[in-house]
Amino acid sequence: MTCLANPNRLAMRQQNENEEPHVNVTRAVPVCASCGQEGHSRSTHRSCPNYHSNNNDDNSIIQENLRLHNIGRISNNGTPPRHSLGLMNVEYNSCHARLFIQERTSRSSLRNPTFNLCCQEGAVELPQLNPTPPEVSQLLHGSDAAAIHFRTNIRAYNNALSFTSLGVNINETVANSRGGAYNFRIYGNVYHRIGSLLPAEDNRPAFAQIYVHNPATETANRQAVSNAQLNNTTLETLQALIHRLNPFVRSFQNIAQIARNQGIDNVRMVIRSENTPDRRRYNAPTAEEVGIIIIDNHDENIGNRDIVLRTRSNQLERISEMHRFYDALQYVLIFPQ
Repeated sequence: MTCLANPNRLAMRQQNENEEPHVNVTRAVPVCASCGQEGHSRSTHRSCPNYHSNNNDDNSIIQENLRLHNIGRISNNGTPPRHSLGLMNVEYNSCHARLFIQERTSRSSLRNPTFNLCCQEGAVELPQLNPTPPEVSQLLHGSDAAAIHFRTNIRAYNNALSFTSLGVNINETVANSRGGAYNFRIYGNVYHRIGSLLPAEDNRPAFAQIYVHNPATETANRQAVSNAQLNNTTLETLQALIHRLNPFVRSFQNIAQIARNQGIDNVRMVIRSENTPDRRRYNAPTAEEVGIIIIDNHDENIGNRDIVLRTRSNQLERISEMHRFYDALQYVLIFPQ
């Protein structure tokens, strides 16, 4: 074996370099035929992503998932299918409520469904509602001009006959705008108020005061407080109905008669917020349940949610929404008796 440092070998190498010019040799970069990447030429190279040992690599799995699941780039992908509950046409035989068949209990069948959303499968039984008076029923279902006018102005008729007034805070910036449609925008709570039983001197009676004022001018007073022109015949029919059935009218007339006959100005009626708990708690009140009449300075324990109706007062009392007669005093056409 010839030593690389042999003088004769070194002299021969130097002679060859002097005779031939130096040529730069450029080597081709290998390209893998499997993955198309440079730097290697076969799929068995460890840097090739198709190498079988790289299939268990966590980084490769993440990159593969990112390449295969580009859902965020497709705008119309992932739209949920439309779901329909069907018709609410299943009438439960226990309470006659109408429900969706999908609302049945899990242990019941399509043929004999049972429900607990309404009456707890028949465990809850409510008393029957009082029948609608014929006068109101005719106006609600009739086809004559008076009935049509009543349904068109039903809120105005109710407000003319109610015992309490509606109290709201009106947003005046848009409520009285002259351009466009009329807006009635409020902010805060909606509440009911009641005044004294007798009006102040030279004041026109309103709301509960009309029931105890001069009967000859009752219809005219109701027309005066109404925002719409009401039918006098319809209004007189409803007035007679309320006088005949509503217990508040009889109680208010009693306290007004006491104040007038005895000349007492400080007669008060206290309408209790709560009554003896029984099954009639939310039923229509009777004349004996309406209130307690207090004469002179007789002390009586008055709750903070009780309604105190005075014979004469310049202030309106706000009725608690927790009072049991909160709706009955305002919506007399729904609770006529």
